[in-house]
Amino acid sequence: MTTEAAKPRQTSQARQTELLAMIGEFLDTHGYSPTMRDCAAAMNLSLARVAQLVETCCADGRLLRVPRIARSLRVHPSGVKGGAR
Repeated sequence: MTTEAAKPRQTSQARQTELLAMIGEFLDTHGYSPTMRDCAAAMNLSLARVAQLVETCCADGRLLRVPRIARSLRVHPSGVKGGAR
C-alpha cells in the first residue's frame, strides 16, 4: 500500500506574506480591496483563519484596515517587497 506524503504546512509568516501579496494583487487588478471571503477563497482557508491573519498583519503594521468598513484592507507600503499598494 502506498500513501502520498502529506503536503507540508506553511508557516504563519509564509501565510501572512501570501495574504499581503494576494490583497495587493487584488487591489491592482480590481481597483478595490477584497472581502474576507475573497481572501479565504483565493488562499483556500477558512474565514476564521483569514481573520486571524488579518488581525496579526494589522497588529504588525503591515496591513491597514478601517474597522467596520467593508473592503478597507490596504497593504502598508513596507508590507510587501516590491513596492507600495
